Amino acid sequence: MYKRKDYYYEKAKKEGYRSRAAYKLKEINKRFRLMRRGDYILDLGCSPGGWLQVAREIVGESGYVLGVDKTRTPPLEYDNIEIREIDIEEFHTDTKFNVVLSDMAPKIMGKRDVDQYRSYILAKKAWDLAKEVLVEGGNFLVKIFQSNEVRRFSDELRERFGYVKFYRPRSTRKGSSEVYIVCKSFRIFY
Repeated sequence: MYKRKDYYYEKAKKEGYRSRAAYKLKEINKRFRLMRRGDYILDLGCSPGGWLQVAREIVGESGYVLGVDKTRTPPLEYDNIEIREIDIEEFHTDTKFNVVLSDMAPKIMGKRDVDQYRSYILAKKAWDLAKEVLVEGGNFLVKIFQSNEVRRFSDELRERFGYVKFYRPRSTRKGSSEVYIVCKSFRIFY
């Protein structure tokens, strides 16, 4: 059992971030430089908005951040952040993005193998969408629970990205089976 109000929870509250997950994205971006000023970012599973806040800090006024979640996400007061309350399977856009982020996770059922498989399905849905909207050379960051499917999934990602690495941020809760797959340099096949 984790303590909900741990160090990162308190830090987020103090610094004005909507979730402790903001520090995961900050750490990942510092290490891998997925996002840059002026980028167009698609954030899947954006509620409650911590990643939207971090992405906006990085892309600045010249970038654009689109958040998608079927759960309501309160608006943020920036002209270049848009939030759409819609299921990922119903979401469509003609906009192309430099980076696709997915922090989506299933509702935990308490059965490890079921939760792991449902996490894999969400990661696959994020990947299917990323293939449609990423620009050549774009980056993709996806959360997934460690499972038998992860290796096969990462092999599929390696076919389309020049760089694929597993990463577990320091701010991840102890006992969590989540891991992030960092993918850089997307290749478009014609």
